[in-house]
Amino acid sequence: MPKYISLMSDFGFKRIFANPEHPHILISFIESVIPTLSISSIQIQDTIEQNDFPTDRGSIFDAHCVLNDGTQVIVEMQQIKQEYFVDRTILYASHVVRRQSVKEVWNYKLPMVYVISVMDFRLDPTDRHPTHLVTLRSAQNLNQLFYAKLQFIYIQLPNIAKLDDLTPLKTWLQVIRNLHKNEDTMTINTDSKTKKAITDAMTLAEFEQLTPAQKFRYDCEQMRETEEYSKIWTAHNDGLKQGIEKGREEGKQEGIEQGIEQGEYQAKINTARKLLQREMDLADIADITGLSETEISQITTETNNQE
Repeated sequence: MPKYISLMSDFGFKRIFANPEHPHILISFIESVIPTLSISSIQIQDTIEQNDFPTDRGSIFDAHCVLNDGTQVIVEMQQIKQEYFVDRTILYASHVVRRQSVKEVWNYKLPMVYVISVMDFRLDPTDRHPTHLVTLRSAQNLNQLFYAKLQFIYIQLPNIAKLDDLTPLKTWLQVIRNLHKNEDTMTINTDSKTKKAITDAMTLAEFEQLTPAQKFRYDCEQMRETEEYSKIWTAHNDGLKQGIEKGREEGKQEGIEQGIEQGEYQAKINTARKLLQREMDLADIADITGLSETEISQITTETNNQE
C-alpha cells in the first residue's frame, strides 16, 4: 500500500482541505493562492449546495468556506479534463452568489467570492501559464476592475515549474501533485506557518491514518477513477475509429490516418500518465494502453524531469 493517499483524489482532497477539525490547512492553502488575504478564522461549509427547488441541479463542491470577513471561497480539484470545466466553475460561483440574497429589506450588497480551481491539465494544450486570474472588466477600461468582488483563479498543475521556487504556493502545489508518489516524507522548504500546515496535511494523508472503512472507500474510489480513465480512453479510441472510416469515405484516407495515428499515440501517453499517478504496475498500464513497458518508463522519466 502507498504511504500517502492522493491529494488529487476526491476523497483525499476533501479529507485534507474540507476538514473542519483542521481549518488551518485550508487557510494556509488559500493564503498561498491569494497572498493579499490575511485570514484570522474560517467556517468550512457543507460541500453539497442544495437548491430551493427539487427540479434544479445542485452543486457538490470539493471545499467551500466563509472567511472571518464574510468572503466566500470555493476550492475545486479537477484531475480529468472536461470540455466545459470553465462553465462549471461559473455555475458554482452563481450558486454561491444566489445564496447571499435575503428576503428582508436589503441593499443588494454582496460579499467577495473567489473560485479557486486546481487542475491537473491545461485549459489549452499550448497554454504554459501556471495560473490565470479572471476578473470582470469593462471593454472600455481594461485597466480597472468593473466588479472586484467575483474572481476566478485557475491553477494548471502541469505548468507549476514556472512558478518561483520556495514560495508557499509552489510548495503546496508540489505536495498536492506529488505526495502520493513518495514513500518518504517530503522535504518542505518554506515559511514556518506554511510548513506547519503542510506537515499536518501530510500526517492526515498517511494511508495508515485511515480507518478500515476509509481505506475501503479510498480503494474503491481509486478503482472507480481508473475505470473512468479506461472508459474515456475507450470512447476516444472508438471516436478515432469512426473518424478513420469517415475519412476513407471522403477520400482523405492518408491524411486522416496520419492524424489519427498521432492522436491515438498521444491519447495512450496521456492515459499512461494518469495511471502512473495511480501507481499501477507497468505491465497493467501496458496492457490497458498498448504501450510497451519501455515507453511507459520513458514517460515516467520525462514526468520526473518536468517536476
